[in-house]
Amino acid sequence: MREIGVLTGGKSRYGGSYQYWLSVIKALSEITLPDYHITVFSKDENWIRIAKEYHLDAVKLNEKKSWMNRRIENNFWGFRHVPLVGRLLGYLYKHFDCDLKIIRKSNLGLYIAQEVNGAGDVLKIPALMPIFDLMHRYDHRFPELTSGYEWREQYYAHQCQIAEIILADSEVGKQHIVESYGSLRKDLDKHVKILPFIPPDYIYTAVPKPPKEKLFDKFIFYPAQFWTHKNHKNLILAAARLKKKGIPVKLVFVGSEQNNKENVLKWIEQENLEEDIRILGYVTNDEMVYLYKNARAMVMPTCLGPTNIPQLEAFELGCPVATSGIYGIPDQVGDAALLFNPDSVEEIADCVERLWTDDGLCETLIQKGREKAAAWGQKQFGEALFKIIRDYFEEGATEKQ
Repeated sequence: MREIGVLTGGKSRYGGSYQYWLSVIKALSEITLPDYHITVFSKDENWIRIAKEYHLDAVKLNEKKSWMNRRIENNFWGFRHVPLVGRLLGYLYKHFDCDLKIIRKSNLGLYIAQEVNGAGDVLKIPALMPIFDLMHRYDHRFPELTSGYEWREQYYAHQCQIAEIILADSEVGKQHIVESYGSLRKDLDKHVKILPFIPPDYIYTAVPKPPKEKLFDKFIFYPAQFWTHKNHKNLILAAARLKKKGIPVKLVFVGSEQNNKENVLKWIEQENLEEDIRILGYVTNDEMVYLYKNARAMVMPTCLGPTNIPQLEAFELGCPVATSGIYGIPDQVGDAALLFNPDSVEEIADCVERLWTDDGLCETLIQKGREKAAAWGQKQFGEALFKIIRDYFEEGATEKQ
C-alpha cells in the first residue's frame, strides 16, 4: 500500500492558496486505485471536515502543544544547521513532538504539504510541495516582496534542497526555480514538475448572488487584494484617460485592503473618478461569481506572475479578459485574452476601450475563454497530479530493483 499524507492548514482568508489546496484534496479524493491510500493531517477542524466530505481519512493534529514541544520545535528550526545541536534537537523533536509521533506511525511514502516542516526535515519522509512564485527575486519594486527577502530566500532554498517533487505553475515558473536554486542541487530540474493552476471549486458550485451595494449597469471588474503589485493605479489612470476621451468606463474593485488601499482611494479622488469606481471590499463566493457573470470584462493589470488564477475564473464564467502580458501569462491565456504592458497606461486604456466598445470582440473572447476552460480544469488537474505521484512511486520502485 502506498501511503500518502497531506499536511494542510490554510484559512479561507488566504484566498488563492486556500482554494489551491481544496483542488488538491479533491483531486486526491478521486484516486480510486486500491494500492493508494490518502490521509489528511491538519490542526484545523475545517480541513478535517473537508477531508471527510471527500471521503478521505483524516487525522487531527494538536492545535496547542505543550511548553516542551514548542520549545523543542522552535529551537530545532533555529539551530538545525548547527551540527551537534541540530542532531540533538532533531532527535528530541522526532521522539517527543506529539504531531511527529502521529505522522511517523502512518508510515508515509510521500507527504504533500504547503510548507517545509518536521515531516521532511526530521522524519525524512519524501515531500511534494508547490512553489507558487519567486517574484521576490524578479521584481524589487514592491514592499510586500522586499520585506522578508532573506527569510524567503532561506525558505525556498531549503525547500528546493529537500523536496522530492516541487510543483511549478508553468514553464516560466520552473525556469525561475531552476535558475534561482539550481546551484544548490545539481539535479533540481528533474525534481520540478509543472502543474498549471485551475479555477477554484467555488467557481463551479456557487449560486450567483448580487452584492448588496448597487452596481453600475455596465462595468469592468478587477478582483484583487489591494497590494501595490496589483497595480490598481494604472487601471485608474487608464479609466481617467478614457473619460477625458469621452468614454466614461466604470470600474468595480473587490479585495481585502492590504498595503495599498489608501493610495487607491487617493488616486480615485485625484482623477475625479469617485462616481465611476466602486470598491466593494470582501465579497462572498456567490457574489464573486455574479460579478464575473455580469461584468463587461475582467481586466487584470498585475505586475507579477508567473501565472494567475482570475483569468481562469473569468474563462469559466464567460467573462472577457484583458491582462498583463508578462512572465508565463501569454502562454497561460493564449489567444483567449487581450494582453498589455502593465507599466503602460496607454496600452491598458486601449484594451479597456476595445472591450468596452466592441461587442464582437467580447463574444470572440468569451468563446475562446470557454474553450480554454474546457481543455484544463479539475479533471485534467487531478489526472496530471496523480501521474506525477504515480511516476514518483514507480521510478522509486524501479531504482530499488
